[in-house]
Amino acid sequence: MKILIATGIFPPEIGGPATYAKHLKEEFEKNGYEVRIATYGWEKRLPSGVRHLVYLLKSLPKVAWSEKILCLDTYSVGIPIAFATLIFERPYAVRIGGDFLWELYVERTHESLPIPHFYALGFYSKLNLKEKTVFVLTKFFLSRASKTLFTTSWLQNIWSPVYGIDSHKTAIVENALEREDHPPAQKKEFLWAGRSIFLKNTEVLREAFRQANQEVSDIELDYLMVPRDKFMRRLGASYAVILPSLSEVSPNFIHDAISLGKPFIVTKYNGLIPEIEALGLVVDPLSVEDLKAKIVMLSDEVVYDKKRDNIRAYARFRPWAQVAQDFIRELENSHV
Repeated sequence: MKILIATGIFPPEIGGPATYAKHLKEEFEKNGYEVRIATYGWEKRLPSGVRHLVYLLKSLPKVAWSEKILCLDTYSVGIPIAFATLIFERPYAVRIGGDFLWELYVERTHESLPIPHFYALGFYSKLNLKEKTVFVLTKFFLSRASKTLFTTSWLQNIWSPVYGIDSHKTAIVENALEREDHPPAQKKEFLWAGRSIFLKNTEVLREAFRQANQEVSDIELDYLMVPRDKFMRRLGASYAVILPSLSEVSPNFIHDAISLGKPFIVTKYNGLIPEIEALGLVVDPLSVEDLKAKIVMLSDEVVYDKKRDNIRAYARFRPWAQVAQDFIRELENSHV
């Protein structure tokens, strides 16, 4: 089988799609499949629409070569691939790891809306022209997908009625979760990592940590935006991680923390399975008081050690080889 992986970013760039593309390419090739990558280069500097067209034209030979296509996002690569498959009839599956429309709206308006609140009745009327275009094109892309693969049933349940997704064409493929033990941290350093954007809720985090620091003087907070190899080293040396975003669909940061045995605080608006969510502390991202209380709570060594023990005892780990097999199964069952 000839598989084309369509991704907006690829290593050395960092981010969820880049990590997925790299690992899946390696695992697919280990299983004897031919794999090519269609990603953005210089054209990412072009205006929206123009760069989509250039990506479409660049990808056409690879689409023609392929037998199955896996898209790792809905808009930057999904829309061009959907149009390319109008020319060359190829089945494509899409992995849904985030919500681009919600991100656009929240970053434009700075409304503190978690994803479930965003899709309340009448949401479409609140969108501007660009966001309405994104919604319509995304709906078109999903309607043509042979398989829509969610990382979590949380977003599947939100998106399916909104985008009119056929339930018979959906499946859950959970994130990879591997284990790598690290010694206990030498100091109580909480770690945050991600893009510096409104939906990450860092202003609330700063204020909550400032208040917590008045009660617990030996805690520290660091903000991290570095390449993945350095990120994993810093994560391994940290005390705990904290991710109080307005929403997190499939937070790789939390999976990485668990893989290294690190307790965590995460927004309650998340797509983590209940067993994983229970390994950390869940917080209301709209409440400074709740976030402050959870920081103080996790600073307590009794609570911390209990969470750390629970993570170390957790048995439901998923190597990339297993994740790749799940994708292979879904690709093999996808048809035009």
